[in-house]
This record gives sequence, C-alpha cells and structure tokens, in this order.
Amino acid sequence: RNVKLAEAPSFGQSIFDYDATCHGANDYRALAEAIAAWSPSAAPAPTVDAPAPAIAPDAVATAPAADGHA
Repeated sequence: RNVKLAEAPSFGQSIFDYDATCHGANDYRALAEAIAAWSPSAAPAPTVDAPAPAIAPDAVATAPAADGHA
C-alpha cells in the first residue's frame, strides 16, 4: 500500500507528476518497463495435449434440457 498513490488523484495528478520517486511510482515504472520489454516471440508457445472432441451438430439440437425437460 502506498499513500501517495491514493493522494495523487485527489490532486488531479498522475503518480509520476505527484511524487515520481515514491515506492508506488517506482513499482508502476518497473511494471511498465517489464511490459515494454516483453515480446510475444519470447513467450513459450502454448501447447495442446489433445484436441477437443467434435460434437455433431444434430447432437446439440437433440440433447435434453439441463432440467430434464425436453
């Protein structure tokens, strides 16, 4: 928690204008730098263990309602 982060909006300022050296501003700056440095090519590719089973279109239309009534 950082009081400066709560005070800044009441003065109509961003945390960087209000107190750019407080811990909250430093944390937001570090987060922004990490996001800016990240690239999708650096992220591991998603893996799929098995394909989802296919559902026949007529199976969906004929399935009973969740409450057991047709």
